[in-house]
Amino acid sequence: QSDEREKVRSKYKVMFDTDQALLKNQLLEQNKELDKVSLENAAQKQKLQTMLIIIISLSVIVLIFFIIRQLKNSKVLNRLANSDSLTDLANRRYTFTHAENMLLIAKKNDQRFAMIMFDIDHFKRFNDDFGHQKGDEVLRLVAKKVRENTTETANIYRYGGEEFCITAYFDTINDIIAFADCIRLAIAKLAIRKKHDITAKRAISASFGLAILRPFTNSSVLVERADRALYIAKTHGRNRIEIAPDI
Repeated sequence: QSDEREKVRSKYKVMFDTDQALLKNQLLEQNKELDKVSLENAAQKQKLQTMLIIIISLSVIVLIFFIIRQLKNSKVLNRLANSDSLTDLANRRYTFTHAENMLLIAKKNDQRFAMIMFDIDHFKRFNDDFGHQKGDEVLRLVAKKVRENTTETANIYRYGGEEFCITAYFDTINDIIAFADCIRLAIAKLAIRKKHDITAKRAISASFGLAILRPFTNSSVLVERADRALYIAKTHGRNRIEIAPDI
C-alpha cells in the first residue's frame, strides 16, 4: 500500500510539475506578447510624436516664410508709397514726415538744421524743345548728381515736378551755404543733348532757396521759407542761392 501510495503521489507530482511548467510557459508567452504589444505601442507613440514634431516644424517654417514675405512686401509697398519711381528719391509724401523727424532730433540735440529747396531752371524748355523723355533724363541726371554730392547728414527728396528738397544738419551757416553751392556747381556741369542731333545740347542749372531752423519752427514753415527763398533766387537771375530773409 505504501508503494502504491508512493506511485500515486509520484504520478500526481509529475502531473503537477508538468502543469506548473505549462502554466509557466503560458505566462512567459503572455509576457512576451505583452512586451511585444508594449514595444509596438511605444514605437507607434514615437512615430506619432515624430510626425507631430515634423508637422509643427513645417508649420513654423511656413509661418516664418509668410511672415518674412509679408515684411518684404510691406517694405516694398512702403518704399513704393514713399519714393519717386523716376528718380528713386523719397517723394513729397515722405518729405514732411522725415523732415519733421529730423527737425525734432535737431531741436532735442540742439543741432543746426536747414532745408534747401531747389528746382531746375527753365525745365519746361527741355520738354518743349527736346521732348518729355529728355526731360525725364534731366531729372534723373540731377537726382544722381545730387546724391553723389550729398553728405551722410543730409537727405534728398523729389518735392514735385522739377523741384527737389534737401534736409541737412550742419555746424555753421557758411558750411550749409558751401554745401548748397557745391550741389549747384555740380548740377551746372551737366548738359543734355538732343536725341537726333548730338550737336544740339543745353546746359542744366538750378536755383536754390535755403532756410535755417528757428525756435518753434515746424517742417511746414521751413518748407514755406525755403520756397520763398527759392522764388527770390529765380527772380534774381536763377542758378544762384538765396537764403530766407527771416533766419
